[in-house]
Amino acid sequence: MARINLLPWRAERRKQRQKEFYAMLGMAALGGLLLSLMIWFYYGREVSGQNERNAFLQSEIEKVKEQNKEIDRLDQQRARLLARKEVIEQLQAKRSQMVHLFDALVRTIPDGVVLTSLKQEGDILTLEGRTQSNARVSAYMRNLETSGWMTNPELSIIEARAPDKDGKTTGPVSDIKSLPYVFVVKVKLPAQGEEVAAPGGLNPDGSVAAPADAAAPAVAPLAPASADPAAATPAPSAAPAAPATAPPAPATAPAAPRPAPTRPEGSRLAQPPQATLALPQGGPRMSQKKITLNDLDFNNIGNWPQKAKMVFCAVLALVILFVSWMLLISDKREELASAESKEVTLRQEFHKEQQRALKLGPLKQQLAQMEQVLQQMLRQLPSKTEMPDLIIDISQTALSSGLANELFEPQPEQIQEFYAEKPIKLRMVGSYHQFGAFVSGVASLPRVLILTMHDINLKLKDKDSKTGITAAAARAGALELSGTVKTYRYLDDNEVAAQDKAADAKGAKP
Repeated sequence: MARINLLPWRAERRKQRQKEFYAMLGMAALGGLLLSLMIWFYYGREVSGQNERNAFLQSEIEKVKEQNKEIDRLDQQRARLLARKEVIEQLQAKRSQMVHLFDALVRTIPDGVVLTSLKQEGDILTLEGRTQSNARVSAYMRNLETSGWMTNPELSIIEARAPDKDGKTTGPVSDIKSLPYVFVVKVKLPAQGEEVAAPGGLNPDGSVAAPADAAAPAVAPLAPASADPAAATPAPSAAPAAPATAPPAPATAPAAPRPAPTRPEGSRLAQPPQATLALPQGGPRMSQKKITLNDLDFNNIGNWPQKAKMVFCAVLALVILFVSWMLLISDKREELASAESKEVTLRQEFHKEQQRALKLGPLKQQLAQMEQVLQQMLRQLPSKTEMPDLIIDISQTALSSGLANELFEPQPEQIQEFYAEKPIKLRMVGSYHQFGAFVSGVASLPRVLILTMHDINLKLKDKDSKTGITAAAARAGALELSGTVKTYRYLDDNEVAAQDKAADAKGAKP
């Protein structure tokens, strides 16, 4: 007896397929969310671990910096020692300046030129004299330029004057007033110990080979599979396979085989014929017909092909992953990149501080040696108790050189950073060679004496009631030297401590 299904089985099948598709979409969405959460948790864990490493590096840097505070203090102490050493070296360089200056004045003056006055103002030395001709002045300026102790000679004036009536036309110094030309030349005294080192030129290598552009490998286009017309024709659906074992036949004669029943259209077991494409080497069979969006019925998504359903689910998962990436994961990636760059900076800083920490031992040894050398240099200067004896030695050296002391007036001390200046106003009378002997004698005293002269004025000595030197004696070579000399001494420990205390109190004031 034939059975006819009168139930709406097509609608039920459509609903069933839609439910299955919705379940697939839900699984795809859930998979996208789970993958997004996994990626987000992964980057979160990486950021957390990176922050922990950065915090550890920061703590180690703080520890090393705390240890390097002693190095900072020692660096400041070394800078002060170097400054003191440089000042003492400059003062010692000035020790022989006056000796060389007096010697250079004698060596550079040509025949036919006589100096009548010498005046110093700062580092400018003004020379006045008389000469026989302008050519002698030019020769004198060339000699000054090459002397090494006087530079940049500039001629201020040269004037012709009539010789004095009592002047002679021949003779050396006694015939100064018989020379017809008066000149004034200014020269500059170079700073002692001041050297300018020319930077060594290193030619940079500009021939940098440009990197060759790597050619991208050519990709051969994929050849489309040749379609066999015979294979492309649609084949009817095959009959269902026979069971493995046939049921036992009845005792009567075997019945003739019955043809396969034709399945009605719309039956649950009915499958539409599908066009297949024979792939080479036994590949999987796929539909030859390309599916487009126009072929999809969005009102009946349950009847979509399986491939379209899978593609739609994959697209949904990718969309969810993309949105999650833009909203959540990208921020984590930026945070991780920032933390990683910070780690690089912290590692460089830690390496730098660690390298400084390794210099602590050698720095202590260097400071100990510098302090010993500086103490030896300072001990060469006279102390506070030796200054009276030193002043007596200077006065006796002037007398033994044949100079007449008209003025010897010590001035109050001027305290500097770690030494004291003792200015002394002088006015002496004698010959040029006597002044040279005095300067040389002061430089050869047993105690290292740094004597610098400032604002000196050397001129011919006229008649003076105090010394009894007449104009005739002046013409014989009597000169008057006036100016200020400075000698230096080191500060003792108590003075240095008081100076440091005053500096600290001054720095503490707002």
